[in-house]
Amino acid sequence: MSHINQFKENKKKQRNYTILFLVFWGPSLILGYTKAPDPYLINLFLKCFGLYFIYRAYKYSLCPNCEKAPGWGWRVKKCKACGEKLV
Repeated sequence: MSHINQFKENKKKQRNYTILFLVFWGPSLILGYTKAPDPYLINLFLKCFGLYFIYRAYKYSLCPNCEKAPGWGWRVKKCKACGEKLV
């Protein structure tokens, strides 16, 4: 598989993991601001799963050629570390 195709597949996975992060992190933030009795354990559970999905999204955002961050943002066309064309 070429680096361009691999990067496209990784971008799809990165987007999916970012959405899953928001699914867990959003309710965690809402629980943190409510006056519900003892939401600490549920809140901790949601934040731990959210952090796991952030890690997975970061892992799939790396350049397939040099395994470094290719740049900032969602529309990266060229890796700033190695110069590999990604789109």
